[in-house]
Amino acid sequence: MKSSEAFDFSKLLDVSEIQNPFKFGQFVKLKNGSPRMTVIDIIDHDTIVCSWIDASRGLHEKAFEISHLVPYYTK
Repeated sequence: MKSSEAFDFSKLLDVSEIQNPFKFGQFVKLKNGSPRMTVIDIIDHDTIVCSWIDASRGLHEKAFEISHLVPYYTK
């Protein structure tokens, strides 16, 4: 690009337009395996908070990057 040419900012991606693939109340699990978890909060386009119940230790909540999660399907 020549120094006299202006940079075209319209070609940049607006991160506010990125959609989080998970929805509130959806069942998910970690890609490498985990109990069934429920999406209880969506923090931003790449982070959600999940809750799950462990029979021995009770209720848990934790934030996860969506890249570590997949939908949980029942058979």
